[in-house]
Amino acid sequence: MMVRLPTLNEFLAWEWPLVSYLNEPGFTHLYVRKVSISVWVNEKHFRYKRVITIVNVETRYTGQGILTRFIERLVAMGYAVCVENMHSPRF
Repeated sequence: MMVRLPTLNEFLAWEWPLVSYLNEPGFTHLYVRKVSISVWVNEKHFRYKRVITIVNVETRYTGQGILTRFIERLVAMGYAVCVENMHSPRF
């Protein structure tokens, strides 16, 4: 039995779960997490409540800007983006 993966917009509309693989054009694998983070910079505290962490990513085609456009889309929606691991020198 195949499970239907949510799109980014469906995932962002959910309160739970906070992690999911997504079904987005151009990606073979896209695993993301909704989080909030706290950062101290020069003794100042910043808290970001709308953060998407890209945990696992593989695009169907390299060098086409698929990940860049996805991150730009998240930023345009008001999210900060954290990429957890990158193993490909092309990224």
